[in-house]
Amino acid sequence: IGNGDLFSPQEVARRRAETKIAGVMIGRAAMSAPWIFGQIKHYLATGELLPPPELSERWNVIIGHCRTHAENWGDEEQAIRSMRARLMAYSKNFPAAKVLREKFQHVATLTDVEQIAEQHLATTAIMSDFVGQAFVPATA
Repeated sequence: IGNGDLFSPQEVARRRAETKIAGVMIGRAAMSAPWIFGQIKHYLATGELLPPPELSERWNVIIGHCRTHAENWGDEEQAIRSMRARLMAYSKNFPAAKVLREKFQHVATLTDVEQIAEQHLATTAIMSDFVGQAFVPATA
């Protein structure tokens, strides 16, 4: 079993080819990108890299994880509070990650997480629209 410093599908394939391991354990990479498992599976089967998941897909995974954790814990507030560190890791490489981390420090319910996601997606869409617009100088 291969373990350690496996952060991409290419690294997993390289490690398998070099060492003939039967499997791998993914640790730190999954902490901030749980979608890495699907990316690895696809790459090993096809040799093609999947594009990074869209921001909305990432939020769906995060909210799903929070929901499942709360259901399994039985106490939503304790469960969501225990997810704060995980939420911080999930926000790595997100637009406006610093703002998200500040908000995650105070989450206590699944609704809190869902509202942060909605606000973040809306803000990111507005920023994207603004950045994507061409500058047109005003005419006299």
